[in-house]
Amino acid sequence: MFDYKHYVPVLKWKRGEQKALEFLAQPLKQNMTPLLEIPPISYGEDEDRTSKLGAQLNGIGKDVTQAWNFPTPVFIDCIQLEVDEQLSMSNGQHFLEYVIDDIESYGTKAIPVANLEHYDPFFDALKNVTNHYGRGFCLRVKRSDLNDLNTLTSHIDGLLTFMDLTPKDVDIVLNYDFMGGDTSSTAYSQLILNIIQFPHLTQWRTFSIIGTSMPAILRMKPNTLMGIERVEWNVYELIIKFKNGLGRIPTFGDYTISNPTYGEFDPSIMQVAATIRYTVRDKYLIFRGATTRGPGGFQQYISLAQDVVAHPGYSGAGYSYGDQYIFDCAHQQNGVGTGSHETWRRATVNHHLTFVIHELANLHGSSTSGSPVASIQP
Repeated sequence: MFDYKHYVPVLKWKRGEQKALEFLAQPLKQNMTPLLEIPPISYGEDEDRTSKLGAQLNGIGKDVTQAWNFPTPVFIDCIQLEVDEQLSMSNGQHFLEYVIDDIESYGTKAIPVANLEHYDPFFDALKNVTNHYGRGFCLRVKRSDLNDLNTLTSHIDGLLTFMDLTPKDVDIVLNYDFMGGDTSSTAYSQLILNIIQFPHLTQWRTFSIIGTSMPAILRMKPNTLMGIERVEWNVYELIIKFKNGLGRIPTFGDYTISNPTYGEFDPSIMQVAATIRYTVRDKYLIFRGATTRGPGGFQQYISLAQDVVAHPGYSGAGYSYGDQYIFDCAHQQNGVGTGSHETWRRATVNHHLTFVIHELANLHGSSTSGSPVASIQP
């Protein structure tokens, strides 16, 4: 499917991320395979889970196809939906089969994602999907799974036997989640060991590593600028620098500008600070204002956007849709006002995707096809 020069970003399937992907310059999409993560659903104690599940998943095939709009496959992760063994759609179909079927019905190729810990109905549904579409599956291996290689190998081999597949039918993702607590040297040493010791290393269809340094909570004072080291990127640069003799070079992936965790969060009732997260070569720049429920409100985004544009790390208005949006907000032009939390997630994720694709091309000495286009109006 792809080699180590590719990009595998994890995108939480929310509206901001959906539009960030939709507005990504089309030529850049051939350099990436997004892993689309369906967010968990919060259920009330007496709520009809089947009905709510159906409502949340309604239209997912159309939404994915509109956002991706490209002939290559996407990874689809429904793991967060698995709250109990019995949960299914109203017609009895497993939610994994429903999601993959709906996406495929719109012409988008969908590769299901699994890990090593599921209820039996999930694995049954996974087998049904792979038998029907013949696209294999993606296995997300947790960081904790790598602590016991004998057990890991046994579980992987058992799953392959059950699925009647071989490693060449499977995409591996080593999932390191939050790496911000590690130094680059420590994370690098651990990653190299994990790669070298991973079972059937050279046989997998693709082999990727994913992590992030973005914390779940940004602890900052209002009206400040903070830089967060991109440990995951710095580690990957080291891997490429010393790749000879590694056995297999992994593909890079991250969580764009997000932390992997999910929380109960409702911006309509909770305090949210005006914040712009902007990716540069070795850092995430965090431009932080005060709460949007205070006197400054969303007007703060205008001055924050001006701060981004004035920063030497700013890529320029024509770099991506997201960069154009930032520039237009800073100059109050082209119909861009102050934006919302959703539109700012759209803009900054779009910039990040564009930035990393070009960053990887520079690192590997290759070139991207075409150039970023910032022609889509908000």
